[in-house]
Amino acid sequence: MNLLDSWLPDYQFREYHSLPVTASEASLWQAIKAVTPDEIGPLGWLMAIRSLPAKLAGRKGELFEKGTPILANPSRFVVLEERAPTELVLGFAGQFWKLDGGPRVDLRTAQQFADFRTPGFLRGVLNFQIHRGIISTETRVQALDDSARRQFSPYWTLIRPGSGWIRMAWLRAIRKRALIS
Repeated sequence: MNLLDSWLPDYQFREYHSLPVTASEASLWQAIKAVTPDEIGPLGWLMAIRSLPAKLAGRKGELFEKGTPILANPSRFVVLEERAPTELVLGFAGQFWKLDGGPRVDLRTAQQFADFRTPGFLRGVLNFQIHRGIISTETRVQALDDSARRQFSPYWTLIRPGSGWIRMAWLRAIRKRALIS
């Protein structure tokens, strides 16, 4: 059982990706926490495309800060649980299908994530897991009502290939960083 099952056992949307690795668990664990957006090839330009409607509306686009570990940005994810050195679970919430990214949901603690149940929004979890020579990531998204599910579903269909591309690039960046450390 992975930790995702305790944080979000019920969900409507999911993606899973994995990659074989030869680096040690300790190196991979360190790499998970150290990878920067610059190391995740398609992330920068796909996020730039995603933030374009917000920029055109006069709002500052929310791109990741270059050179800073991606997981060190608390406005993107909240750490829900760690089982070092084999699994890390992150949480997020929002209305991602909206052109401008929707209202910001600032979750700072695992308890805030657990308590977040606002209709019209989504909650999601993302993990990185290291197990028997494989590093994997799984994303689960739960719509908090039928309206959110209906609105997110076409968006998920549209962005899922890009999301998968980012996830695989992220895993490759972790593997690469772990092998050189």
